[in-house]
Amino acid sequence: MSHTSHTRRAKAAHDDIAMLAKLFPMVFVTKGWELHKPLKIGIDKDLAALGVLCAKNAHALGTYCRRRLYRAAIAAGGARIDLDGKPCGEVTAEEQEKAKAALARMDAQAAAKAVAAKAERIARSATATAERTARSATKKAERTKRRLAEAKEFFAERAAARAAQEAAELAAREAAKPKKLSLDDLRAAGRARREKREQAA
Repeated sequence: MSHTSHTRRAKAAHDDIAMLAKLFPMVFVTKGWELHKPLKIGIDKDLAALGVLCAKNAHALGTYCRRRLYRAAIAAGGARIDLDGKPCGEVTAEEQEKAKAALARMDAQAAAKAVAAKAERIARSATATAERTARSATKKAERTKRRLAEAKEFFAERAAARAAQEAAELAAREAAKPKKLSLDDLRAAGRARREKREQAA
């Protein structure tokens, strides 16, 4: 049965139980937390004879009798009641024991469900924490990577600037040194001096 079908069936049962409580307020109660009373064996046939219960809404009575407080009423024992709210039979010892066993199962299921719900909450919390930690670590790693890249770029620029400065200083020093004359330069200078003397003579 799908979740939607189950929900629809549960609502229909709730509505039918509310109708039974309205028709027979001394016998049925609407809310599951209200005090329940053990019902007469065969009360479903009495309801069917009155035209109140049919195949379409017969499951409502089963839903009512599976309520925890109804089972608690059976487990406690005592008189059963008919549609007029009058005593009609007694809850047997065997019925009491079955009801107690059913209550124990319900309690165990509720406890297991609570434990499972708690475990699920813890798991969700742990997963969320792990995801937050992973995101934080990723961001931190990205920041570190970015800072390293910035540092490398900074030092590379400084190294390039130093190299350029050193090259410029070397070129300036070389330019400032006296130029060494080659043999051709010396000959040319000698010729120039001779020509100058000849012109003066």
